[in-house]
Amino acid sequence: MMMRETIALQLDYIFFLYGLSFILIAVVTFALHRIDRNRLPWFWLVFFGLIHGFNEWLDMLALSLGDHPIFSVSRLFVLAVSFLCLLEFFRRGLNQLQGVKVPPYATLFLAGISFWGLFYGLNGLFVSFRYTLGFIGTLGTAYIIRLYRRKYHPRNVPLSFAVYSLVLYGVLAGLIVPKADFYPPILFNQDRLLHVTLGLPVQLFRGILAAVVSLSIWFFYLHCRKSASLVYLHREKYYGKLIAGLLIFTVIAGWALTDYAGRKKEKHLEESLLRQVQIAAASLDQAMVRKLKWNEADLASPEYPYLKEKMTRFQKAAPASRFVSLMGYRDQRTYVLIDSEPPESPDYSPPGQYYAEASGEYIRLLAGGDQGIIGPLDDRWGSWITGVCPVAKFDDGTIYLTFDFDAFFWNREVRQSRLIPIVITLMENTPSRLRSCLRRHYRSRRKWTHPRRQ
Repeated sequence: MMMRETIALQLDYIFFLYGLSFILIAVVTFALHRIDRNRLPWFWLVFFGLIHGFNEWLDMLALSLGDHPIFSVSRLFVLAVSFLCLLEFFRRGLNQLQGVKVPPYATLFLAGISFWGLFYGLNGLFVSFRYTLGFIGTLGTAYIIRLYRRKYHPRNVPLSFAVYSLVLYGVLAGLIVPKADFYPPILFNQDRLLHVTLGLPVQLFRGILAAVVSLSIWFFYLHCRKSASLVYLHREKYYGKLIAGLLIFTVIAGWALTDYAGRKKEKHLEESLLRQVQIAAASLDQAMVRKLKWNEADLASPEYPYLKEKMTRFQKAAPASRFVSLMGYRDQRTYVLIDSEPPESPDYSPPGQYYAEASGEYIRLLAGGDQGIIGPLDDRWGSWITGVCPVAKFDDGTIYLTFDFDAFFWNREVRQSRLIPIVITLMENTPSRLRSCLRRHYRSRRKWTHPRRQ
């Protein structure tokens, strides 16, 4: 399987990790807010981490369960609110660090301008939110943290990492957007980036940058705690490492479980599709199949209407298969002999039509004369997972029965099976262990910051 296809099957877990990274930003920023709330409005960054992480998990659900216009609008609203939190952090930070009082309606004005993308539909609105709110809000946040570092902690390295990571994140989150029918996203988009990164999605890089930001803020928080008891600082580092270790273990174990569930489902789908093709192929009259002339002269033959009706019945009996066809292979070339589409359909193929878009993988399978499952295979009609079974063999070629399953719905079924272990990883393991460790952490904090009187 190609690298891009492998990564595409893992995209749901990438969204999960992407959202988790922002939840971690919220957690560590909240810890920082408790000791440094007077210098910067850290709580708005906490809000951003929680809301944006939740948005990425909503995107994961849309990928696994399918999208709906109402759900799309809901996700757009959550995305916009998360970016507005960054803009508010920027606005209030300017006031606290430089005394620049930007009125609150400036944020609302910018939010209103961001609706320009609505002229291009929901996808255009998604793009305009990222261009207008996401890009400006993220760069503004990076600028405020840079000012804060220069004013209070000029030599702090973790804050420098946070600033640079936020700038890079602003570029990837604000400018690398889904492809749209207007400029600039028609030129600079996520699909174009996939070709540059050899199939690695932009969400993976965004998640990595978010994790770097959360780690940077955590190390800065430990730097700020140096004024506390050294024993307390040692314990805080210990619990931080413990939480990080448990998170890493949970994430790896969750991925292994998720990957196992997906592979098991995919194997079940392959076995089911191959079984359907085998049963259907066994029901065909080989003598009639052998009489096909592999050209439009078959339209006048008595065998063609019978076999055409068979293809149509096979497709209706297996509605998950978009096309059912008899395919001929001869001299390294593949031909459509009979398909399940009615003649008036724009997807209809006349008998003997040369299938020029057959991939090398497809041709190799047919040349071997074996049955099997291949795909996804892309052609003018879409992307397909294809089940193949030989029906009649000649000295110079073979006729196969093929069932084409839409790769989109195939992958969605696989992702739905992967969603269960992802939810288990999120709802069962991570929160409970975090609560346990944080409970110990704050218990230790009370002990060392408020010792009992003797």
